[in-house]
Amino acid sequence: EMLTGAEVVLLDGHHPELARAVLSATQEDRLPTVLDAGRWKPVMEELVGAATDVVASADFRTPGAATSRATAAELVARGARAAVTTAGPDPVCWWSGEAQGAVEVPQVRAVDTLGAGDVFHGAYAYALTTGLDLDGRIAFAAEVAATRCAMVGPRSWLSAIAEVPLGRGQR
Repeated sequence: EMLTGAEVVLLDGHHPELARAVLSATQEDRLPTVLDAGRWKPVMEELVGAATDVVASADFRTPGAATSRATAAELVARGARAAVTTAGPDPVCWWSGEAQGAVEVPQVRAVDTLGAGDVFHGAYAYALTTGLDLDGRIAFAAEVAATRCAMVGPRSWLSAIAEVPLGRGQR
């Protein structure tokens, strides 16, 4: 009931009890779940194994992991279908099962990066509902986040994203 009509869930660990309740509901409905993994918190132990897609910065580490590659391997081993790491203007790296890759991000003159990670996560979650493949989801999210970074202000970029194509992925 909590998620009636939802096609995807995007969550983080800032409100652990809410995240647990949402994950319980997503398991029942088998909804795709994108975890915004900004930094390791105790609740992450539960969340990373239940999310279908974990999208993190390249600095995010699971306990004991020295690199983003080791972190991604741990996330996939725990059940994530996709582990994605962003690194500002550098390529976005991904791991899924035994496969791995990287997607170039649009190079823009960044004038305001506030909220760029949240924009990336939201665009990625949206793209997941469209049936795009992993490369396509990342390319779309990177394009939307780049559009945000190229414009000053918290809302000035919103009209510009209407022109962002859904990308080159498979539907």
